[in-house]
Amino acid sequence: MDNLDVTKQYENYLDLFVHPGWKLFLEDIESMMDGLDSIEYVATLEELHNKKGQLSILKRISGFENAMKAAYEDFQENA
Repeated sequence: MDNLDVTKQYENYLDLFVHPGWKLFLEDIESMMDGLDSIEYVATLEELHNKKGQLSILKRISGFENAMKAAYEDFQENA
């Protein structure tokens, strides 16, 4: 992938992040994380690992915007 293609890819991500739907999606992700943040009703070790995995994935999604913005800044500095 050349620099022009990579730049366009980052610009598409940045365009996504300004849409109201993205903000709504992040609110839903935060709500899901809040629901998973308690281990009060976890009965087995398997349920605990499952909950931990779900929370890990949701945290990655919630941090995606910041990660892409940082990666884009790094790309621009090193291009």
